[in-house]
Amino acid sequence: MAINYCCAYDRMKRRQRGERVPDPEQQYKVLKAMEPTIEKRYAEGRIKQEKYESYKKSLQRWEEMMQDG
Repeated sequence: MAINYCCAYDRMKRRQRGERVPDPEQQYKVLKAMEPTIEKRYAEGRIKQEKYESYKKSLQRWEEMMQDG
């Protein structure tokens, strides 16, 4: 919960500086929407195992963060 507060504060400060800050929920939705494509490409051997595992870890972190928030 404290992490989400810190991230929200950071996003607010970045917006005040005029930076473009993506919405975390939207980022998660994009990652989740890519899942079938990633799974298919991995099964076909077009994506290396390291990249696949990195994607899965990233998706898992987002899901954990979304549950905590």
